[in-house]
Amino acid sequence: MKKLLLSFIGLVIIGLVGIFILKTGNCGMLQQQIPFELKGTVYYATGTELICFTFKTFPKMEIIKKGWVFGTLFSKKRQKMINLKNFRNLHMGLLSLSPDEDKVAFYSMKNKLGVIYLKEGKVEILAEDCKYAQPVWISNNELLYSKAVWKPTNEERDEYITIDGPIIKININTKQKIELGYKGIWLGALSPNKQYVICTRNSSSWESCAIYLLHVPDMKLTKFARCPGLIITCFIWSPDGKYFIFKKSRHPLISLLHGAFDIQDLYVYSLEHKKAYCLIENTSLFDGFWLEECIELEDYIV
Repeated sequence: MKKLLLSFIGLVIIGLVGIFILKTGNCGMLQQQIPFELKGTVYYATGTELICFTFKTFPKMEIIKKGWVFGTLFSKKRQKMINLKNFRNLHMGLLSLSPDEDKVAFYSMKNKLGVIYLKEGKVEILAEDCKYAQPVWISNNELLYSKAVWKPTNEERDEYITIDGPIIKININTKQKIELGYKGIWLGALSPNKQYVICTRNSSSWESCAIYLLHVPDMKLTKFARCPGLIITCFIWSPDGKYFIFKKSRHPLISLLHGAFDIQDLYVYSLEHKKAYCLIENTSLFDGFWLEECIELEDYIV
């Protein structure tokens, strides 16, 4: 009888904790109505599909492509989606398109940071100390990336792990590197007005996760919004720079209560309202873009 009572009390406690996390663990906005009008069309890759939705008809969605979608970089001046299928041998990930839309930065295996020059079809490796994290252009000639720091775990067997290093600014012409600091900060995406880079600090502590803005002219970092979570990634700015979409993992307990290891949701953040609202539940996001109008996508094959 005593064991049964203790088991019942344990279940009640878990239930109460679950309810608390549901209310507060997802920025406190899960399933809450968005109190403002969103415009335009979002295209995003889940890893197995390219999905499109227009806010006028949301939550109706359309699958544009099935199968693995290799990057979703959209060139406005070409009005086409950049297709890098001829460079797959580089084992690229975490792509970033330069402001002039003529260069693509990428992370490659073994901590390499590279650039593809689209007009010339040329590839250049800029650094070999890049952490597996998003590189971001801040001008046509300058990139930010997260430096990988190697920490030995067994010197005799030459074993090591990479830990969070500082943010590095590199000039692709001179190859000059400037260490900015900000260890543990993960880069996201450059704002449409080219003034800010959205960033995050992911943490093993649920309450420590937050969103930051890096001011490009003076490279000063400001904590912008507290957003409890473990992983916040994949930022997509709206064309007018008033909103951005991001992916966030739910609390592990909530995922387990739903019978999954990791459940992810898409949120939209309003700079005016200073709040995040759940947009799409239980989905994934690798990368994507947000356009003013819905268009029929064509590929620009490099």
